Amino acid sequence: MAAEIYLNIYDISCLNSFLNCFGIGAYHTGVQIDNTEYMFGADDEYETGVCTCNPKWTAYPFRESIYMGKCTMDQAEIAEVISDLMIDYIGTSYDIFKRNCNHFANELCVKLLNKTIP
Repeated sequence: MAAEIYLNIYDISCLNSFLNCFGIGAYHTGVQIDNTEYMFGADDEYETGVCTCNPKWTAYPFRESIYMGKCTMDQAEIAEVISDLMIDYIGTSYDIFKRNCNHFANELCVKLLNKTIP
């Protein structure tokens, strides 16, 4: 069965309502695969910074979901992609400008759908 993929977007800044009019803002993103959301964040340990949560349940206010498409991989293939990213995205490698949640979400969507995030 094809998995439904969504990009969930959250407001980090209360100024986003204003800044969004100009196409900019400070956002957190996660990738929802069926009923699980995957995201990346900083961690002081040398362990993965990838974590899961129930969709649309983060510390940040939810803004919107963007439907990215249906993944034709089976569950085992999806799990392998995520496992590989968990190794690559160590919590201590987080960088607000060069390696953040948006970079992770983009890479996951490319690997699953061959499609970049907006």
